[in-house]
Amino acid sequence: MRDFMIASIIDNDNNERSKGFADSTLIGIYEQSAEVMELNNEMKSFVAVKNYINLQFEKANWTDSQRKEHDEKENAIAATKGGGGGCCGGSGDLTPETKIAHLLPKLNEVLFEILSEKPFVNTGTLEFEEQKYLFRPEALLNSIHEFMTRFWNLKLAPAYKVSLKVQGGLDVKALRVTDVLKVTVEAERLKFTKKTCNSKFWLCLTNTGSRELQWSHMYHNVETA
Repeated sequence: MRDFMIASIIDNDNNERSKGFADSTLIGIYEQSAEVMELNNEMKSFVAVKNYINLQFEKANWTDSQRKEHDEKENAIAATKGGGGGCCGGSGDLTPETKIAHLLPKLNEVLFEILSEKPFVNTGTLEFEEQKYLFRPEALLNSIHEFMTRFWNLKLAPAYKVSLKVQGGLDVKALRVTDVLKVTVEAERLKFTKKTCNSKFWLCLTNTGSRELQWSHMYHNVETA
């Protein structure tokens, strides 16, 4: 997956250095994982996962009756296999399509881990075979977020209030490019949101001027939050 991500930045076929990963690129990255290869084998097609993801995008344009008919067929298949699964439980005996839906968030965590390490993190410059390729780290992150929002057909609202505090205050007029700032980031879960599962979320701070990227992952515990 890491090598595919690097290649997409170098090749820049879809202007991905500035726009982020294209849908076809993200699907290609997922297809490099052993889990997707196993699912494709289970579904007896090396493009099964790709086709299912594209189907989810197409469903956004379906009528309610089309969506209902498709969901009823999937639920009937799941029922014959025992169903199961859920937010906090095991995967159960799921259909291949449901397994794909459960798998993508886990694969995204792998992508985030890769993006939080060299050669992606902190520089905004990818070095390969003595060549340097400038890219926008925040564009890569936004493309993954936008991809999953469309995949789930969701309209998302902020779940956390994120605030930045600069040590000693910040005088914008006196700020220089070479200045080093110590920034404290706080994330507070909004009271009106409800979380039923323990989960991990990622917090990312990008400097659009220097293209630097800083990552941190945090955990939400429903029993203590």
